[in-house]
Amino acid sequence: MNHKKWLSAVFAFACIAFLSGCGGVSSSPMTAAQSGTVFVTGTDAPLPSVVSFQVDITGITVTDGNNTQSVLSGTQTVDFARLNGLRTLLDINTIPAGTYTSVTATLANPQIGYLNVNPPARPAISTLNGTTSPAVTLTQSSVTIPLSTPLVVSTGNIIGLKFEFDLRKSIAVDSSGQITGAVTPMLDLKAITPNDADAYVDDFIAGVVSVNAR
Repeated sequence: MNHKKWLSAVFAFACIAFLSGCGGVSSSPMTAAQSGTVFVTGTDAPLPSVVSFQVDITGITVTDGNNTQSVLSGTQTVDFARLNGLRTLLDINTIPAGTYTSVTATLANPQIGYLNVNPPARPAISTLNGTTSPAVTLTQSSVTIPLSTPLVVSTGNIIGLKFEFDLRKSIAVDSSGQITGAVTPMLDLKAITPNDADAYVDDFIAGVVSVNAR
């Protein structure tokens, strides 16, 4: 992994976070010498026929077992179904240096858009939310996940946290494949270091299939 690439992807965000006072996520004062920067990216594992899955992420916190720190400022509304093969920056914040071993995410207001195929009518996009029938509901609004590799925030450095929403496993369907409306959040959260293969914020991975000779 090219470390210059890593730094170029996050340096601008780190500057913005510093200037806008994003370091205020902790309840106690801290100095730059005691803290590091964490950026959070979002992506998904897709489910066929689901073209949109929008949910409010109302909070993301990390803990070392004794202290809890927020890595998300305010509420972020994300359409995870549109991140197939992509990722989006959710937030970037400065928190005290330390080794954080688990993450808690709180969610609200899920909404599902799916391709409704009902011949002979033309296929159309239908939307389910909390007021439709069936209604879309979260079976749990708060999810705590231990990190297989701890999030090690070191002084003056930048580290990432990948937030993946596995739609294929989260959205319940019945025996005929129809969406029931129940959503059990299946999240994959992973600490990202500069040496990891997915250590980037805004790159798009692609390949050349063919070239027209001129």
